[in-house]
Amino acid sequence: MLKAIIFDFDGVILDTESARYISWKEAFSWYGLELPVEEWLQYLGIPGTIFDAHAILEKKAGKKIDRDELDSKRKPIFWERNEKLEINPGIVDCLQKAEKDGIKVGIASSSRKQWVKDHLSRLKISKYFQVLKNSDDVDNIKPAPDLYLKAMNELGVKNSQAIAIEDSFTGVEAAKNAGLFCVFVPNGLNKGLQAKKADLQLNSLADLDFDQLKEILLKK
Repeated sequence: MLKAIIFDFDGVILDTESARYISWKEAFSWYGLELPVEEWLQYLGIPGTIFDAHAILEKKAGKKIDRDELDSKRKPIFWERNEKLEINPGIVDCLQKAEKDGIKVGIASSSRKQWVKDHLSRLKISKYFQVLKNSDDVDNIKPAPDLYLKAMNELGVKNSQAIAIEDSFTGVEAAKNAGLFCVFVPNGLNKGLQAKKADLQLNSLADLDFDQLKEILLKK
């Protein structure tokens, strides 16, 4: 029985990764360098990989670059684009259907809680989420299952009664580590990626079939 949907945030609800990439791509251009999207995607959402764009920039430039000074120029570009981001397709319809069907909704995100809360407020969708679990709440973020386990515990559901919505390999791994049925919906820079470990892959959340999911979970 489907009792809860737990969303990742960055990438699933809002395409914040594209805004981040564009800001770094511009920063690289200040030094006459390129940052191909293919290179960015090598590191994006790969378990155990920390993508330090600043360190890569220094290596390519062949010199030390003051991180604070660089961020003082780069971050305004990121924030300007970030604040104009619109909610991803299918999200509102999915939230409204969940509310109508009495399905609980939560977020399990490796981002900081205030970051998520501020965006949910700006997008005017805070009311749909009963639980927010973020990096502030756990010792180990994704691909560890901790965020999902905490979200399920607070929502009062078992892993056989919930699904996870993810857009990265790390997120899929976290959901599967928590024993959840995982729907992979790649957006933005991730568009076109295939996640073999996911149970279901969709082009958009607008394609999410609640009746189909309910039937699948009944068989678990």
